[in-house]
Amino acid sequence: MRKRILFTSLLVAVAAVACNGADTDRETAAGPGSSGDSEAINPADFSSNITHPLLPLSSTRNREFVGHQKKDDGGTSEIRVVSRLLDKTDTIAGVNVAVVEVTEHKDGQLLELTEDYYAQHRDGTVWYFGERVTDYKDGKPVGHEGQWLAGENGYRPGVFMPAYPTVGQEFAPEQIPGVADERAKVLELDVEVTVPAGRFTGCMKTEDRDLLDSKTEFKFFCPRAGLVREESAKGSSELVRLA
Repeated sequence: MRKRILFTSLLVAVAAVACNGADTDRETAAGPGSSGDSEAINPADFSSNITHPLLPLSSTRNREFVGHQKKDDGGTSEIRVVSRLLDKTDTIAGVNVAVVEVTEHKDGQLLELTEDYYAQHRDGTVWYFGERVTDYKDGKPVGHEGQWLAGENGYRPGVFMPAYPTVGQEFAPEQIPGVADERAKVLELDVEVTVPAGRFTGCMKTEDRDLLDSKTEFKFFCPRAGLVREESAKGSSELVRLA
């Protein structure tokens, strides 16, 4: 089903936050407790109900992505990713978090099964509290690369989606040296994107850098849909189903 969605409400919010100046951006980038142990995370400030306009996990529970990825031998692999919000929550670092299960298949074979953990701060920012990962080969589990949880080994949650994104704003979804280290930057707002699931307006484009693998991806998040497209030098994937 094709969709036409206006982004007026988010643009108004962006204009409002601009009045707060750079202090708001610094708080969003730093995060709760990032200044040290003197500022602990307050679980009462978070909710597992994720309602951010650009990441509405609680209202768009099921997503399916299809794409392709270049092989080292010059060929192409078909990629299919299914994401679904589970009917349960978990507790990570004392915070009640939403649980999103993601399965990734390459050429029809299960490649990775992940549980991702999110919570929304009362200021609207969506935080990432880690992931449990199982890698597969030939149908059998072979490892847990990239797995981490906030609260373990001193790990801190990262900003997955700022409350009011502004062009040029930078944030860190994952900042776990040696395990998972990702930085994101808002490149554009009010972008129009067309994917198999429909046409969306008022979208945000980000640049995401993986500091461990020296890889860069471009992601597109749209109002009332969330992530709809990913692009990298090795391939791309697009949203084909949203429910």
